[in-house]
Amino acid sequence: MEATTSLLKRDASSPSNYPAYVLAIIVGCIACVLIGYGIFTMYHGVEEETYRELSQQQRQYMHEVRQRTLDDLEAASRRYTRAHDSPRETPKKMQAV
Repeated sequence: MEATTSLLKRDASSPSNYPAYVLAIIVGCIACVLIGYGIFTMYHGVEEETYRELSQQQRQYMHEVRQRTLDDLEAASRRYTRAHDSPRETPKKMQAV
């Protein structure tokens, strides 16, 4: 009994193995997930084609959305450049001042 209690006692001078325990638990969890994935794919298989063909309506809609976004981006760019353009002085304006 005394040997067991001496093993259970911890003091400030004894080194802690908590990082090793945490690492072992994380590695064990990853191994369990991989084993579970392997068993799942063994029974259910893996889908070969994850992307399906888009309908013509979907393609048209996506094209319209992209075009609207590009038009909005172009308009915003023009507003920004107009607001931040520094007026260049011509030699005539410089002489008049």
